Amino acid sequence: MGVPLKVSAGTSSFILTLVDSSAAWVYLNQGAVLAIIVAPSVIGMMLGARIGAHVLHVVRASVIRKLVIVLLVFAGLRALAKGLGIWN
Repeated sequence: MGVPLKVSAGTSSFILTLVDSSAAWVYLNQGAVLAIIVAPSVIGMMLGARIGAHVLHVVRASVIRKLVIVLLVFAGLRALAKGLGIWN
């Protein structure tokens, strides 16, 4: 879509944090999960998004691109291995 990598990564992590946080609170209010588990998770996601946004200003786009590619390849290989029964 022509958006710079840093902007798209920052926006994506921000939106994911908002959606995940709101979903966690819905389950918490319904009594589906324990607050002692949800609260640190939500706080960690919010802090991670903040730190990530600041890191994006410092790190070059090529480094971020390589990191994203490595993470996606690892996640894909892990999913494949789990599907084949190799990864427990």
